[in-house]
Amino acid sequence: MVLLSFLWPGLGHLHLGRRRAALVYGGPMVVAAAVLAAQAFEGLDVLAARLIAPSFALTVLILVALLGLWRILAISDALSSARAPRRGQAGATALAVALAGVTALAHGGAGYIAWGFYDAGTRIFEGDVEEATSPPLASAASLPSGPGSSDPARAPARAGRITFLLTGLDSGQPGTRELTDTLLVVSFEPSGDRIVMVSFPRDMAAFPLVTGGTYPGRINSLLGWARGHPEQSSGRPLRFLTRELGFLLGVPIQYYAAVDLDGFQRLVDLVGGVDLVNERAIDDPGYDWSDGTDGFHLPAGQVHLDGRTALAFVRSRTGRDDDLTRAARQQALLVALRRKLNDPALLLRLPALADSAGEMVKTNFPSDSLGDLVKWGRRLDGTRIRRVVLGPPYGIAGPSLEAGGAPTLHLDMERLAALSITLFGDESSYAPSPSSQP
Repeated sequence: MVLLSFLWPGLGHLHLGRRRAALVYGGPMVVAAAVLAAQAFEGLDVLAARLIAPSFALTVLILVALLGLWRILAISDALSSARAPRRGQAGATALAVALAGVTALAHGGAGYIAWGFYDAGTRIFEGDVEEATSPPLASAASLPSGPGSSDPARAPARAGRITFLLTGLDSGQPGTRELTDTLLVVSFEPSGDRIVMVSFPRDMAAFPLVTGGTYPGRINSLLGWARGHPEQSSGRPLRFLTRELGFLLGVPIQYYAAVDLDGFQRLVDLVGGVDLVNERAIDDPGYDWSDGTDGFHLPAGQVHLDGRTALAFVRSRTGRDDDLTRAARQQALLVALRRKLNDPALLLRLPALADSAGEMVKTNFPSDSLGDLVKWGRRLDGTRIRRVVLGPPYGIAGPSLEAGGAPTLHLDMERLAALSITLFGDESSYAPSPSSQP
């Protein structure tokens, strides 16, 4: 009886003919199993996304503890209900104690995993969303006018549109902690099936600031500048960077996700690497591996990338269209990584993956909506993605900021305004306001 109740609460009672007790003890486990099956049916990636939400993980932790106690209670009640001979009573008691210990260990392990997800989620999600929903923008006079930009800061995008900034923090080189290696704006409507991806080249410079005036440096140094000027950024450098890019692009950016690139390398290694198709051979003899060696070469076609090579894959810049091809490579790697995270073989690695994500990602995206975002992302394919890199013709070649340095790009605000209207229609802050139309 004790062993049956250990295998499933209530089975021992059912064997003894105590059907009501069997229902009482077995019912909660049936409900818990059904909920778990429903969650797992949606995919491992969705389950992991929901577990990383602190509120969900804490709920799971509490349920795991309660169900463990419930199973131990079922074992104890089954022992007291069984009428074993006196000579067998000691053995049954010893078995019940052993099985209760195994149950406690099993649920303790599951609780430890849930706690790991909870801890990672508290490190990932910053919860600073309210201000980003409708960021204050500079006055129209501070922004160069473009087609239809009579009121460039008049209104936020419709509530249905979700726009966020994905930025990679370049910590691979000494002294580059404050530089952003990737500035990618992603915008979509959950009710639709189209996504817009806009990349800001790192060498963009001399652009208007959301707080007024012109930023003289390169855009990849803006985050570090914001950290050093809290009077401009209100002590929120990532929020300031998000507001600035939304200001330039003409659509409010509600959310950001900042990824430490060293942590990204560890994450790829944890999943066992990724497989993807490299559309164009990479021959970058000047790539610095930060270990005293130079040069990165990767053939075109199907390739397998470990963490170190994956980082080079998204960072390497060589050729005339380096930013365009690099942006495409970044997207391809993210898709490959998402596909790998859905592999059931990674189930046992989920705690380590969650811990790694807690070290490498900071975001203000609502944690309880992450699972829905993952499900929506499955519907996308390359044909529904509009990719734009703000190089020529939107960026005009400018002088270097230092002797012998790389040239810069200056935004053509009229072309950028026209692009914003094309991408976002009347949601663009560059679009003419209804009152200005005849």
